[in-house]
Amino acid sequence: MRTTMKRRIGGDDDDGGSRGEAAIGFGPRVGPLSPRHRYQAVRGRTLRTAGKVIAWLVIVAAMAAGGLAGGVFLFLDDSVQALRPTAPDVIAAKPELVGIPDASAPTTALVIGFDERLGVDQDVVARADTVMLLRADPNNDTITLLSFPRDLRVEHPGCATKASWVGRLNEAYVHCRASGTLRSVKQLTGLEINYLITANFRAFRKLVDKVGGVWIDVDQRYFNDRGGPGGYATINLQPGYQRLTGKQALDYARYRHTDNDVFRTLRQQLFVKSFKQQVEAEVDPIGLPGLVKTLVENVEIQQGGRRDIDRDTILRYARFVYELPSGAFHQVRLGSDSFTEDAGGALLASSETLGRALNEFRRPDADAPTKAADVATGKKPETPKAASTTISLLNGNGEDGAAADAAQRLRERGYQAVSAGDADHFNYFDTLVRYRTSDAQGKAAAEAVALLFDGRTEEAPEDAVFDTMIQVVVGATYHRSIAPGARDQTPERQEINVVNRTDDILPLLHAAQGQVSMPILVPLVRQSDSILFPERPLRVYKIKDQDGVKRDAVKIVFRRGDLRYWGIMQTRMTDAPILRGASTKRTIKGREYSLYFSGPRLTMVAFTQNKTVYWVTNTLDQHFSNETMLAIAQGLQPLRGA
Repeated sequence: MRTTMKRRIGGDDDDGGSRGEAAIGFGPRVGPLSPRHRYQAVRGRTLRTAGKVIAWLVIVAAMAAGGLAGGVFLFLDDSVQALRPTAPDVIAAKPELVGIPDASAPTTALVIGFDERLGVDQDVVARADTVMLLRADPNNDTITLLSFPRDLRVEHPGCATKASWVGRLNEAYVHCRASGTLRSVKQLTGLEINYLITANFRAFRKLVDKVGGVWIDVDQRYFNDRGGPGGYATINLQPGYQRLTGKQALDYARYRHTDNDVFRTLRQQLFVKSFKQQVEAEVDPIGLPGLVKTLVENVEIQQGGRRDIDRDTILRYARFVYELPSGAFHQVRLGSDSFTEDAGGALLASSETLGRALNEFRRPDADAPTKAADVATGKKPETPKAASTTISLLNGNGEDGAAADAAQRLRERGYQAVSAGDADHFNYFDTLVRYRTSDAQGKAAAEAVALLFDGRTEEAPEDAVFDTMIQVVVGATYHRSIAPGARDQTPERQEINVVNRTDDILPLLHAAQGQVSMPILVPLVRQSDSILFPERPLRVYKIKDQDGVKRDAVKIVFRRGDLRYWGIMQTRMTDAPILRGASTKRTIKGREYSLYFSGPRLTMVAFTQNKTVYWVTNTLDQHFSNETMLAIAQGLQPLRGA
């Protein structure tokens, strides 16, 4: 694999991942994805490493405004003025951005998080360690986030002060500032970008504290008490669901003692989701001015086209985010098993890997949680998956290659489509999708495909000959495009990977039962390769809820391998913020489960009984299958003899 990009990946008109075997580099050196037990504490790093969350802090604060009364309009007028760029490099980026054609069009923003601090020669050094893309799609009711590790090796197009060169992604900001970083990302991805958001990291702690902290289910024991220049960064967090202060959240988001940059990114994404929940729950008109003031003092927004960012634009996106349905926030994740490491310490991923990530970023499947839940619970979906839908296409308009072109576009969406020649005549006006009445799923598949062509469906005549699920006759209304939409992300059903074991956990749970008033459940099964976390397998404690009332809580921590942790939470805090916004619900053997997805990946399973809430959390990188997660949750049963 090569270590630089020789061409852009995943342009707007392609599906990504089909342009050869170029490689890209990700992240700082962390060994061959092995634990790093020590890292250097650098002045200012506390602010810098938290920056990957700044993007969503901007959107979430706007969302809070969108959910409040109209009295915030006058306040927002002044605030929006302050968001307009004053930095020369952000102003200079405007020609590189693309204007928005209309209010309903999908838009993409590039977010650059920077840190300005003194270098060794007492000069101010500006570094951009956060480069991420945000995409809002009103047509699909989704918001998608894709983060690029700072040490991604790319080809930089250069700027007035430096010719093109090959180097790490964050070098673009050092040499060419924001406008240069924008050009580098555009060349890497081939995407059109509508907004540029730059954020100074000074706001991080203040924002968290202004919203009253952030609730996070901490997956393991994080501890180190050796601090100071040149030493370890300090941290002291217990496992379990808890409210973190700004400092604690920062410690959590920047931690990298015993894992690597991939897992640090995942912790930061978890923080972003939790911060959004906190703003939705507790920001009110009284607290909004201070929150927005902190933002506007540290954020600038440049907009493509002739106009500058205005109040109406901010409020439009605020309302869009505020009204998003559950599960509409998609975080594109690249797990640690997606990478290899080159001799220089960079993490490499093939262009195919990046292409898939960009395709998911551009076309998130809004129905992925529901479809994934159907697969995991054994429910046969009404509409078959694209991958299992076979289609033969006929040319019904007489234009050369029309059927072949349509077949290619369907294949890019995941369908099994082939061009089968000409129809019986070339006078078809609408595109026609035929199905057999004998095929139970054929009609649903035909209706889904007809929507892509703005066509119509009909039962296939008795003399129709085709050996696929459906047949498409391409009509005159087909103009070499199909409706925009998501690539089907419905997962294949996987085997349940659990073992029965309780000998090590039972003594701990029996002892814990005497310390709490709630009924403790015992996990009868666990993921087959997991062990109880040796350092802190069980924590019995009190959670102080939003009203200051202390609630019983028990956290069980398991470890799978050296880097992955997952757990089971049990508490009387039945209104915990983490429980808001379940993607879908399913009832299995009389117990109703709330399922929380990120795209097609199940992140958490929760249920309530006997005035107690219980939930199972996946590893940070969602390593366990949906089926395994459900099996663990179903295996939670009363503790006998308690």
